[in-house]
Amino acid sequence: MLHLKKIRKWIHFFTKQPWSFKINLPRVAIQNFFIYTTLQMQPIYFASLGGSAFLLGLVSSVALLAGGLISIPCGFYVDRYGVKRIFIWGTVMVAAGSLLFATADNLLIGIPSLFLIIFSLRFVMNMCPVVCANCLKDEERATGMQMCDTISAAPVLIAPTVAAALVTVFGGLNAEGIRPLYYIQAVGFSFIVLFIWKLFTEPVNLDIKKNRNDFKTDLLSVFKKGTKVKTWIAYRTLAYAPWWISITYWPLFAKEVKNATPFTIGFIQTAMWVLPLFLAIPIGRLADSLGRKIVIFILTPIYCLSLLIFVHAPNQTILIISGLLQGLLILSIVVQGAMQVELMPIHLIGKWIGIMGLVQGISGTIFPALAGSIWDTFDPYYVFYFMIAISLLSLILLARMPETLNKK
Repeated sequence: MLHLKKIRKWIHFFTKQPWSFKINLPRVAIQNFFIYTTLQMQPIYFASLGGSAFLLGLVSSVALLAGGLISIPCGFYVDRYGVKRIFIWGTVMVAAGSLLFATADNLLIGIPSLFLIIFSLRFVMNMCPVVCANCLKDEERATGMQMCDTISAAPVLIAPTVAAALVTVFGGLNAEGIRPLYYIQAVGFSFIVLFIWKLFTEPVNLDIKKNRNDFKTDLLSVFKKGTKVKTWIAYRTLAYAPWWISITYWPLFAKEVKNATPFTIGFIQTAMWVLPLFLAIPIGRLADSLGRKIVIFILTPIYCLSLLIFVHAPNQTILIISGLLQGLLILSIVVQGAMQVELMPIHLIGKWIGIMGLVQGISGTIFPALAGSIWDTFDPYYVFYFMIAISLLSLILLARMPETLNKK
């Protein structure tokens, strides 16, 4: 009976939200399914085309920087013209990049293809928080964002295993075995374009008529009216860096150092989303009741422990268990996202998200390339020790931030 009451409570929470929030959840879920059919195979596919670890990091870095550079104009564009256009154009570019990558048989095609995929995904994902910021109340924001994370995590549990099965059928962990996944991804993102065009509407609180100030005035307003903006930028740069490094290098480490099979790699990726699926809403409720900072302080050290387990795993079962705990980083990032939008007045959210997209793009530029250099120059193990160090360092900056819960 108590379980049924909770289910009804969450259904009520969902149904009372604006249409743009409700329709964005399946958009993200479908998008994640097609992303995670390829994401864990991407470094291996790139390496099979002749790319080194450093080159992989460099291409990822440049693409993330380009995605970051476009974030500020996109943030201003959103405040003036809305989110829907950006979602459509970004998704079209992902589909195009996936199709191009599927046809690649050398680095001459592989490098620009990978660049386009990473850049376009960043282009789309930068704008997703604008929907939650404009649809959810302050006291419900972490819960709502974690609900989105829960729904979007469900397909991710299936996608890596489906991908592993397909790769095994098509020839294993090599270019020809992985290539069909990108044709599937291209078709999937083409479907998402139609989904957005037909069903998505602009967030109800996004007032695009009043945002007509010039670029410089708007930019200065973000730094004047936001809360401890510079400290947050420094914190978020470090806190997000392990994500950029992880998605670039953990599959390569699992295959080359731990001799992981396609199914092990798929199971690790699936395991990373188990905790976000089952704990997202409870963690969101905890962040909405106790505060954002304390939840991040709890999650980060456990995530660091998971990295130690990963690099020293004696067998593939322990690798999968470590993947389970690494999902705590996803939960932490969502709580950070709730805190981030609460640092800024609602009418400046688009611009603020744009600026943070640039910051994260720069972070994504520096850290994967640096990690690739560490991998090639020293040892793959040191990449993960580096991730632990910057994760713990970020907590020092977080301690200097005020709690944002119910501050307005």
